[in-house]
Amino acid sequence: MESRAIHTLALAPMVKTRLHIAGYKTIGDVWKATRSQLCKDTGLAIEEVESVWQVIENVGKNLVFHTGNDLLQKEDNRIAIMTFSERLDTALGGGVQGGTVTEICGLPGTGKTQLCMQLACDVQIPRCLGGQGAEALYIDTQGGLVMERLTEVVSATVAHCRQIAIQDEHPEMSLKLSSLSIETMLAGVHVHRCTSHLQLLAIIEQLQAFLKANRKVRLVIIDSVSFHFRHDFEDLSLRTRILTNSAQTLHKIARSFDIPVVVTNQMTTRVHQGPGQKGSSVVPCLGESWGHACGTRLLLQWNMGTRQAFLLKSPSLKSCVVPFLVTKDGIRDHVPSIDTVGLESAVDATVPNTLESPFKRQKLT
Repeated sequence: MESRAIHTLALAPMVKTRLHIAGYKTIGDVWKATRSQLCKDTGLAIEEVESVWQVIENVGKNLVFHTGNDLLQKEDNRIAIMTFSERLDTALGGGVQGGTVTEICGLPGTGKTQLCMQLACDVQIPRCLGGQGAEALYIDTQGGLVMERLTEVVSATVAHCRQIAIQDEHPEMSLKLSSLSIETMLAGVHVHRCTSHLQLLAIIEQLQAFLKANRKVRLVIIDSVSFHFRHDFEDLSLRTRILTNSAQTLHKIARSFDIPVVVTNQMTTRVHQGPGQKGSSVVPCLGESWGHACGTRLLLQWNMGTRQAFLLKSPSLKSCVVPFLVTKDGIRDHVPSIDTVGLESAVDATVPNTLESPFKRQKLT
């Protein structure tokens, strides 16, 4: 620690400069001097020198190391948020995972907002049914969150949970579900509407304080992260820097609070240029830098009249494609018809067969 450079410490730039000019370039150099000597050599006030010593004394105190077993146990105890589609949950390793940023991208009408609304409901399912009994923060940037539609999904979720409690004839479960209603579940979705990229950046910077003040919130949704960044920026390099900083903030929040951060992204057309390249393709917005910043990327698409979820990127799961439905009640499993048996077989071949489908998903789908 004595060899650590002064410029890496959390000190004011002016203080770092004066220490460097006076020859104090490492922590060891400062330790060898007295406080009065530092004041004389650097011209700093005694209060400023005291702050330097406080920073140095705290170096290393906040370092926490975890073993591989600790991290594995933490992941095993983590409760993912179900989607009400057993096959989609299985493809995601049990549901939308905490501690990471998940991007849901796709063309209009593929079900991005519908999936977000379903997640905002499912995070509130009591723990006795495999949920988290928590709340959600829904940041709406494009006005896609229609309360009438959210109420439909909430109503179906509440009815489904009560039906399971009746079937199981479990007194404790029925008691916990007695407080679950359409009103309480709607109250558990905190909605913030953003009308500009500046408002979105401001709420992202305030997320940590909001989550500390609202400990029951265990899911953050931004729908969509790209809406205000597609047309408000002429300087693409500035946009990239801003998005990179925002992505880092969202990752820090996901890890610090061990919660899922879900963002939706729209699609754009990329024209292929260069030798031997021609034509165009539809790709997620915001460029490759943003794509690398997301831990998990899920592409929603239409194929032969069927909605599909394509897992493009995951730190621990292989890519796969699964069909799903958007019904009046929300997200549900796709039941194959005779006309789509061949398609279903092809999709099944891409789903990892090493993933164990949690029992709670079987009960709730």
